[in-house]
Amino acid sequence: MKDIKDPFAQIKKVPLFGDSLKSSAYSIQLNDPLDYNKPWNEVGIVSKDYMLVNNEQITDMVESVIKQSDIDFAIDKTFFNGKQFIRSYKAIDEIDAEVKVGDNLGVGVMVNNSYDGTTSGRFSIFAYRLLCKNGMMSKQVFQNYRFNHTNKHDNWAEELEKAGEILQHAKTNVKQFATTCSKLTTDSITINDIGNIRKNYLSKLPVSTFGQVVDQIYNDEYYEDDQDITSWDLLNACTHVLWHKEKQTVADYKNNDYVTTALFNYSKDNLN
Repeated sequence: MKDIKDPFAQIKKVPLFGDSLKSSAYSIQLNDPLDYNKPWNEVGIVSKDYMLVNNEQITDMVESVIKQSDIDFAIDKTFFNGKQFIRSYKAIDEIDAEVKVGDNLGVGVMVNNSYDGTTSGRFSIFAYRLLCKNGMMSKQVFQNYRFNHTNKHDNWAEELEKAGEILQHAKTNVKQFATTCSKLTTDSITINDIGNIRKNYLSKLPVSTFGQVVDQIYNDEYYEDDQDITSWDLLNACTHVLWHKEKQTVADYKNNDYVTTALFNYSKDNLN
């Protein structure tokens, strides 16, 4: 598939035809105005009932919801690979969500969309560390609202307004997460402990990614040779690697959710 950078390029749903009959499938096609020979490129095949919502429309709806909350947000980052779209926003003002002295978390919100049916629409809360701006995602930990690309959900604006109700609890949600994470800051771990956490909680993280995480622990700007490594350091190394990649993928976002959830559960399972 051609690499189209513009997440707000024109998109259309086109019925497919066989030799002698009309197919029940539809082609989702993305426009590239710079290609005069092939201006429309197929990005997915969907069913007749799949409701196509363009990224510009869903972004406008989300930003309308955000503006109605008591939290001021600014755009953080936008991901688009021609099929999946993710945009995150960070709160401008800080809240009292201290993991340890001088180490606070902030409130973020995220919207997901897809053109090929591989991911559902989702509006969710996430947390980010103010010191290094790592985003921490978890569908288990943070409130989210899911809606499907079907004609049963043809009033997305109304649905997103309902989803916006989770913003009323966003500060509390992030504060509760910070309280649990505070346990990680006192949990000193050795390389053997890291191996055990890897085996029991992070086994699905790709080997190459885990290697980058271990490197990040010892290359972090806040690391000092004589300090103990904690499971909080491990979580931040994971999210740093996954959140700040120059060329992110959908897998990076999924792995971020995976490691954040895993170490949150590690804290609940092992630390008093």
